[in-house]
Formats: sequence, C-alpha cells, structure tokens
Amino acid sequence: MPFIKQKGESFQGWNQAKEALKNPNSFGEFFTVAERHEIVFRILQGIEKGEEDIEEIEGTESIFPIHDSKKLNQLWKNWKMSAINYSIDDIQSYFGAHTTYYFAFMRTYMRLLLFPSMFGVIFFFLGDVNSSSIVPLYSLAAIVWASFFLKSWERQELTKANDWGYLYFEKEEEDIRAKFWGEIRKSPITEKDEIYFPARKRRLRQFISSLAMTAMLSIAVGFMFLSLNLQGYVKSDSFFYVEPLNGWVDPNGWFTIIPTIIHSIVIYLINQFVYRKLAEHLTEFENYKTLSAFENALLFKRVIIEFFDCYLPLFYVCFHGQNLYQLRMELIGLFIGDILRRVFTETILPLFLQSATKKIKKTKVKVEKPKTGYYPSDDYFKDEYENFDDFLEIVVQFGYIVLFAGAFPEASVVALISNIVEVKSDSFKICFLCRKPPSLRAASIGGWKSVMRVFAAVAVMTNCYMFGFSSDQLSHIFPQFAWKAGQARYILMIVFALEHMMFGLQIYIDWVISSEPKNVRILKARDVYLAKHPE
Repeated sequence: MPFIKQKGESFQGWNQAKEALKNPNSFGEFFTVAERHEIVFRILQGIEKGEEDIEEIEGTESIFPIHDSKKLNQLWKNWKMSAINYSIDDIQSYFGAHTTYYFAFMRTYMRLLLFPSMFGVIFFFLGDVNSSSIVPLYSLAAIVWASFFLKSWERQELTKANDWGYLYFEKEEEDIRAKFWGEIRKSPITEKDEIYFPARKRRLRQFISSLAMTAMLSIAVGFMFLSLNLQGYVKSDSFFYVEPLNGWVDPNGWFTIIPTIIHSIVIYLINQFVYRKLAEHLTEFENYKTLSAFENALLFKRVIIEFFDCYLPLFYVCFHGQNLYQLRMELIGLFIGDILRRVFTETILPLFLQSATKKIKKTKVKVEKPKTGYYPSDDYFKDEYENFDDFLEIVVQFGYIVLFAGAFPEASVVALISNIVEVKSDSFKICFLCRKPPSLRAASIGGWKSVMRVFAAVAVMTNCYMFGFSSDQLSHIFPQFAWKAGQARYILMIVFALEHMMFGLQIYIDWVISSEPKNVRILKARDVYLAKHPE
C-alpha cells in the first residue's frame, strides 16, 4: 500500500516519526536509509534546469548519497561476522533493493554450493577422472543441482520482492534514463509530451554495434589460439597452428596451466580497458529509454565477449581435442588465475588506489577552493560502486562448474572458497572503499537468470559429450561398448538417450517446482480478489 499521511497509523514506525518531528533530538525510524536517499534523489531528479540533466548543471560535479556512518558501522558489525548467514534485509534497508540482490544471490548460491562441494572434496582424493566410473554420476548430479539452484533462487527472489514491496515493480512504468534523447512528441497514449526515439533508428545502431563487436571478438579468438599453441593443444595440420609458439609447454604436464593463467590475466586487462568501455559506449550509442533495457543490452554484449574469452578454449579442447586431462588443466589454470586476479584487483589494488587518489584530489581541492568555502566529504574521494562485473564473474564461474563438471568436479569446492573471499571483499568494498550507490528499486536480478538457464541447458550437451567421446568414462561403465569397429552407433545411442533423459529431467523440475512460494501466490490471488471486490 502506498504511503498516505492521513493513514500514517497503519504504517510501522509512524509514531516514532511524529515524535522525531516534535523533538529533533529523538530518532525516527519511519524511513530506512535507502528510502530517505531514494526520496531525496527523486526530488533532485524533479528539478528542471532548461534541457539539462541535473548532473550537467554548471558547478555540479557529481551527485551521490553520503554514507551514514552510524548505520554503516552497525551494519558492518553484523555483516562481517559471517560470509553466508548475513542479514539480507539489513543490507536492503541501507543500500536499497538493486544493490542488495547481488548479495542475496551470493548467499543463496554459496549455501547451495555446499552440496556439490562435499562431493568435490571426495573426488580430489580419488585421482584420475578420465577413467572414473563415479564422475559421470557427479556430472548428472551437477546438472540436476543447477536446475534446483535456479528454482531456489527464483523463489527467494520473489519472496524478497514481496517483502520489500517490489512484487509488481516491473509492471509499473519505469523512469526514463537521464541520457536518453530523441524528439519531443505528444504521446498517443497519455497525450502528454514525451521523448521519442524511433525503433528503426535503434535497429540500425544495433547493426552497427554488432559489426564492432564482431571485430573485437576476432581479437579474442586470436589470443585464444595463441594460448592454445603455447600449450601444445593445436595440431600441426590445423589452420590455426603457429609453429614458433607451439610446443613450448608439455601439453600433458602441470606447467601447461601457466599459459592459461597468463591468458586469463591478459584477457581480463583487455576486458577492463577495451571491451568493457566499448560495450558501454555501443550500448549508449543504441540509446535505450529505460535502465532495465540499457542493462539487458549491455549484459548481452558483455556475456558474448566473456563467453568467447572464457569458454571458447574449453570448448575447443573438449570437442576438437577430445582430451579430458587437457580440459582439466585448462580449468585449473583458469580458476587459479581468476582467484589471484580477484584478490589483487578487488582488495589490494583498490586500497592502494584510493589512498593515492584521495591525496591527489585533496591537493586539488585545496588549490581550487570552492566559492562556498565548503570542502567535500571523504566519500567524494571514493570510486563509484557498481555490481555488474561482480555478477558477470559469478555467472561465468557458474558456467565453469556446470558446463564441465565431468572434467573438474573440484570446481565447486574452489568456487565456494573463492566466493567466501569474494563476499568479504565486496562487502568491505561497498562499505568503505566506494561511494554509497543510489538506492534504486528492483524486483529481480534481470537477465542474469536467463544466462544461467542457457548454461544449465548447454551443460547437458557438454557433460554427455565428455562422457561418451572426450574420456574413457563410458568404456569403464560399459566395457562392451568401448571404441572399436562397429560399436560407434551404440555409443551414439547411449549418449543421445542420456542427453534427452537429462533434458526431460530439467523440464520436469521446472514444471513440478513452482517459482512462486505459497505466500506470494496467496498474496497475488488476494490482490486480484480485492481489485474485483474493492468494497
């Protein structure tokens, strides 16, 4: 129910709020920190200054909320105690729903990772996965786990959307992005003036963007084959064979992970300083009206780039090389490189850069003293926070775990440990190293769910292929169908039947488990009833 002053008694905290108005020394808790910041931000958005966005008004460098040190320290005191059992509602009341969904997702993800992690520890001591008759069972279990995890998160997501009052948010009219531009016309629906940008112009811009993305992806493919040549994975009869680079590392030795680690670091640097900026500029060039449309278009570009960078070498080794040991080494190298990079770039480097940047900015502010004589708060010297890259890293990690479960069962263990460090790092970063992000409304994590659904579906094909063609797992379970003359058709039949069975199981799980918890279904049904019977 929307807040109406005349019905204030129906809202929690209203009596304390009235007391706070009478006595400034008392503390009213009617609005949370996130709600207060959202209200102020919307008031600022309503200030008109000709045709300019408020952040473009002369003398305005940036607009952002200031941290409430008392509330922040109270939040951090409870948050730092656990990496898995922290309070989501406390985070939402301070940072808002849009930011909190990432930490809610991470909590659900890590809790459910405990199940495959237990088996991952066992497989670590079992030895060779290439000829194991147990690993294929784990691969199938990982596919089922992925489906249960996605369903569990959807239910958790809807529960929180209901608790925070955003259950119907996506059906409401979204705010127009400040950078959206076009011609002014009278809306055929509201008959009020609106900004209009024709869809045909956007499609033309999307086509131009696709050409630029294709050029960038060709560079990523080039780096991939250079790395594969260094590892000795590319055969001499291949079109991509580069003789001066090939064979520097024994493809069956542990040192093969070194080129993989170097490749992952190089790709990360290119992503951060080239691909990321390019994707943002191209998405801005396409001129989307709402924030959700902008984020989904950006998400598509970044995921495509990450797919080529992170997964293409693995698909090459799995489907072309058909070597499970080399695929395993590639995954180990990617995980080690990713963990080292995340610890350095998200903990050590931000502390160093913030200290250096703060000194530079303070020197500049002292030299160029504002006319008002007011010096900015410490938050001014901090970086802006955004969780897009954090989500991207976790979704890519989810792909590693489920797409190639049969090659690296221990991935879930490594992921759980690294995610504990990740959450600790991200929570410290958002509380103390970054400006407080705007308190934006949201009802879900958006397009990230669709990406993970695609990964879960593709995982059926990759794991079944590894079972039948890239390893000796099938021949150890069914010795009579080992690779020999006249047996190929039986192997194809087994893999084909297994694949369809797993697809069917995914569909069944999606059908039998409702995405809406019972309390949400009851609430929706009651809303429909009240709409039909207002009295």
